[in-house]
Amino acid sequence: MSSLFRRETKFTRLFLANHNDSEGFIRSCCLVSDNSHVVYLDDGVQSISLFKGALLERKSSIELAFQSKLAKRRSLTLMRNFLTIYDGIPNPNFIIKKLDLSNAIKGLAREELGGIVIVGIVLTESCVIYNISKEELINKMDGLFKAIKEEYPNEPIIYIPHGRDTSEYANKLCLKNNAQFLKCESMIEVALLEKGIAPKAIFGYTSSALYNLKQLFPLTRVVNVVYRSDSESKIFQETLSISNYYTSQGIELLEVKI
Repeated sequence: MSSLFRRETKFTRLFLANHNDSEGFIRSCCLVSDNSHVVYLDDGVQSISLFKGALLERKSSIELAFQSKLAKRRSLTLMRNFLTIYDGIPNPNFIIKKLDLSNAIKGLAREELGGIVIVGIVLTESCVIYNISKEELINKMDGLFKAIKEEYPNEPIIYIPHGRDTSEYANKLCLKNNAQFLKCESMIEVALLEKGIAPKAIFGYTSSALYNLKQLFPLTRVVNVVYRSDSESKIFQETLSISNYYTSQGIELLEVKI
């Protein structure tokens, strides 16, 4: 335990990918020296919400309190330094370094595009965001399939489920709409590149993958679908803030009234 409070090692930078993982920070900080730089990597769309000042406050906990005490004791500054792929969100409260992906994606752009990809959701979480029942949301998603088939009658549709979604509804929707259900073992971005899929259009629900895919496939039409109701929760306001940022980055916004 003493190594947690005083430490000198050859490591002077600690990179964290989960902004809310107090336990992970506590375990990892014993590997770096006092006064080291703590650098946060992107934590999905949460990074956007944080930079825009729209992130919902975390609830206090024993782990969070101990993390703050430990960081102060070790002179480690929390939530200050960020390495991100997101561009154009200045915030004087943070030191934000833009990650340059130009070399990584160089040569990936393809002029021949084909197929439509739908980026899946976690059904239960999305119901909370949009304040609707599972049945209502599934019905809305079925409507999206039909709208895509009408707009792109000659293009195959691929639905890629969210890695944490274990529901069977999506598979049934795919069977009903003659779409391919493609479960990926890796990140959707990696899976599309490995399979040589360069979609003509990508539809999703404010997923971080939409921004990443827009960077990988700049010629692809990327559409962010948002369901709006008369009763919008605080968490929806965070989603709306992310959607507005996506619009500023060339991602289309499709608002559907519920």
